[in-house]
Amino acid sequence: MKKIFNSLFIVIILLFVVGCGSTPTDDKEYVTITFETGGGTEISSLKIEKGTIPGEPAEPKRNGYEFDGWLLFGQPYSFSSPVASDLVLTAKWNDLSDILNSEYRDIVIYSLNDFHGALNQDEGEFGMSRIAAFLKKEQAKEYQTTIILSAGDMFQGSALSNYKYGLDVINIMNYINFDAMTLGNHEFDWGLDKMGLYKDDDKTNGEADFPFLGCNIFEKETNELVDFVDPYVIFERDDYKFAVVGYMGYGLEDSIATSMIKDYYFDDPVKCVSDAVYEIRSNDLADFVIAVGHDGSDSVNQQLANLTGDYQVDAIFNGHTHNSYTKVLTSIDARQIPVVQAGTAGELLGKIVLSVHKENQSIDSVLSENVSMATGKLDPFVEEYLAQANEEVAPFFKRVIGQAGRDLNSKYTITDWAVETIKNSTGADIAFTNLGGLRASAFPIKEGADITVEKLYEIMPFDNAIKLVTMKGYDIQLMFNVGDFIHTDLEIDPDKEYRVAAIDYIFDNDSYLFNKGTDIEVTGLLFRDVMIEAIENNTEKGLKWME
Repeated sequence: MKKIFNSLFIVIILLFVVGCGSTPTDDKEYVTITFETGGGTEISSLKIEKGTIPGEPAEPKRNGYEFDGWLLFGQPYSFSSPVASDLVLTAKWNDLSDILNSEYRDIVIYSLNDFHGALNQDEGEFGMSRIAAFLKKEQAKEYQTTIILSAGDMFQGSALSNYKYGLDVINIMNYINFDAMTLGNHEFDWGLDKMGLYKDDDKTNGEADFPFLGCNIFEKETNELVDFVDPYVIFERDDYKFAVVGYMGYGLEDSIATSMIKDYYFDDPVKCVSDAVYEIRSNDLADFVIAVGHDGSDSVNQQLANLTGDYQVDAIFNGHTHNSYTKVLTSIDARQIPVVQAGTAGELLGKIVLSVHKENQSIDSVLSENVSMATGKLDPFVEEYLAQANEEVAPFFKRVIGQAGRDLNSKYTITDWAVETIKNSTGADIAFTNLGGLRASAFPIKEGADITVEKLYEIMPFDNAIKLVTMKGYDIQLMFNVGDFIHTDLEIDPDKEYRVAAIDYIFDNDSYLFNKGTDIEVTGLLFRDVMIEAIENNTEKGLKWME
C-alpha cells in the first residue's frame, strides 16, 4: 500500500510540474483574409491577429492580363489599416489584348527632378521606397519600353542624404536602374569633385551605375567638358536606340557658391544640345532623342522644340524651378514635343509617353503628365536599406535640441531669428543671409513639436560658412536693396564703418560688395551649426524655440 501511495504521489507531482511548465492557451482573436484571383495564380489566405495591419501578399499572375491591385467591395484596398473582421479581397485585372495586338508600342519615360535627398517618407507620403516600388513595376511591363531619368539636384537637401554626400541616393538609384542623370546646380554644393568620386571606377567610395550628363558644363582652364560628365548617352532597349542629352540651364552659375563654380562655366544650352543631337542623328546613333535639362526656361524649351531634321529632339524634361507642369509644344515643322517638370522632393514623377509605330518607328502620338507618389506600395529592399541608414545616423540627426514654442507656418516666421543668430555668433554689428538658403519644404512646424538636428538640416541643408568683413555704411545700404537678402536691424551712417557678417554663398559673389571691404575673416562657423547652438542654449534656459 505504501509503494502504491508513493507512486501516485510521484505521478501527481510530475503532472503538476508539467502543467506549470506548459504554454498557456493562446486567447488572441484572429481574422482571415481570403484572396479571390479570378483566373490568376492562387494566393494563400492570410491569418492575422485581429486589429493588426496585414502585410501585402505577392501579386498573382495571369496570362494576357496585368494585375492592378486588390478590391474590397469594388474599391481599392491599400493594406494600410488594422483589420477587425474576416475579409474577402478580389483581384483587379487589366486586359492587355488591345495593347499586345496593337501596331503601336508605347515608349514610357519617367523623370525625377529636384529630389533633394528626400529619401524618407514624409508623414506616410512620398519617399524613395514608394518611388522605387512604382518604377520597378513599370520596368516589369513587357508590353512597354520603360526609361528612367533624372533632371538633377538629387542629393543636397536632407540630413540622411548629406551625411554621405548623396551616396545613399546613388545606391538606391542604382537599385532602381536609372538610365541617366543630368547634373543640377546643387550637385556642385560639395565641390564637383565629390560627384567625380562616383565615376572613378573605385567601388570603395561608391559608384553610379548610370552616366552623369551635361553637354554644356565646361572647365574654364581647358574649355573642355568635365572629364566624368558626358554630353549624352546612347543605349538600346527593345530593339530601339535611344539618346539622352543632358544640359544645364543658362546662367545657373549664379545659383552656385562662387568657390564651387570658379573653375567651371555653362555654355549656351540650345547651341550645345543642338550640336550634340546633330552628332547623334547624322551618325545614325539613335532612333529617338530625349533632352533632359536642369532648366525651366520656356524660351529654351521652345527653341529646342523648334530644332528640325538632324537637330530635332523628341521629348524634353525640365528641372530646377520646382514647378509642376506638363506641356506639348508644337514645333515649326508641326511636330508635337512633350515637356514635363515634376515639382520637387519626389512628390511627383514626370512621365512622357511616345506612341511609336512598330514597323516604321514613327511617333504617332505623345502624352505628358505628372504621376503622384502620395500613395502606393513600398519597396522591401529600399525599406530595409533606409532602416539601416537611419539607424546609423540616428544618434546624431535624431537628437532633440528643443521644442517649437508656436506654430511656424512658413520659413518667413524664422527669418529674423535666423539672421540674428549669425550676428550674435560673431559679434558683428549687422548680419546678412539670402532668403533662398532657408528651405520652405521644412515647414509647417507645429507648436510643441520636437526640433531635431535633422529638422535644422531640412531648414538649412547647405554647408554655408560665415565670414566677417569691415564695410563702409554707404556700401551696406546698397546691400539693403538686394531683393533676396535678409539682414538684422541697424541704423546705418553712410560715413561710418561697421563689422558685417554674411554667409559665404553671398559673401564670395563679386556681384555684391562684401569682398570689397577690409579685414576679411573666415570664422569657421557654419550657419546651420549656429542655429542649432542657439536653440540648444534656449532649451537649457527652459525656453522653447520661437515662443
